[in-house]
Amino acid sequence: FYGVYLTLVGQIAKALEEFERARKLDPFEPHFMFEVARTSFFLREYDQAIEQLETTLEMDPARVIDHWYLFRAYWQKGSYDEAWAALLKSPNLGPMERTDVELGNEAGILAVARKLDERTDTRYFPKAFVALFYNLAGEKDRALQLLEKAVEDRDPSLVYLKVFPEWDSLRDEPRFQELVRRVNF
Repeated sequence: FYGVYLTLVGQIAKALEEFERARKLDPFEPHFMFEVARTSFFLREYDQAIEQLETTLEMDPARVIDHWYLFRAYWQKGSYDEAWAALLKSPNLGPMERTDVELGNEAGILAVARKLDERTDTRYFPKAFVALFYNLAGEKDRALQLLEKAVEDRDPSLVYLKVFPEWDSLRDEPRFQELVRRVNF
């Protein structure tokens, strides 16, 4: 838990040390392996994150969060086909449907974002999740609008606003900086 705290306050390298220590104490605990992978992802060390996530998924293929981060690591690396393939292997796609994900290619991410956005009228899921897809599709303004709503909704995933690599393209935007200030974590 201390490693998670260190991540949230931006001390990601120190967080990795904590997770590595935990993993050495219990090398077969999937959660510790995941935290090492996720922290590597936050450090933008995508190859390391991918390698660790694939190892974790070999041990427990049902870990949905590992599939999600594997998708994100491949995407950030620019390996879009591998990203979609990783997500399709997930036993549960959450608010997405398999047909959404099967759209595949890089342009398909906007279609996924729009489908998820439409569904927010009829069922709840975090606006930051939809904003992430819009931002990956290059729709910065819509991503920022949804992040602003996520702040109003007190979306708990916003504690990671400072560290998610997907937000790097927005970091210089005054609206994004205001959101980080408002989240105040």
